[in-house]
Amino acid sequence: MEDIVLVGSGGHACATDYASRIIRYGRITRDEGIKLVKEHDSKLDPLCVRDFCEFRGYTESEFWKIVDSLYTRDIFEKNEIGQWVLREQLH
Repeated sequence: MEDIVLVGSGGHACATDYASRIIRYGRITRDEGIKLVKEHDSKLDPLCVRDFCEFRGYTESEFWKIVDSLYTRDIFEKNEIGQWVLREQLH
């Protein structure tokens, strides 16, 4: 769950952390790192969400309402299908 909070509040999560580290180590290029971040940073396993909600006693709707409230609107906006996306894409 920490990853989704990190994405929403600061624009990065686990994939960004790992990608930046392995770029600095010279193991992948920046372009390869950006591709990894775009593919993985905003993904959250639905089973993790379900298990977390069951553990905490939330419905999934309540969970996503809380998550939505944590997104930094200066960095993110909702796209046409209601997904949070970066206002300025990585290039």
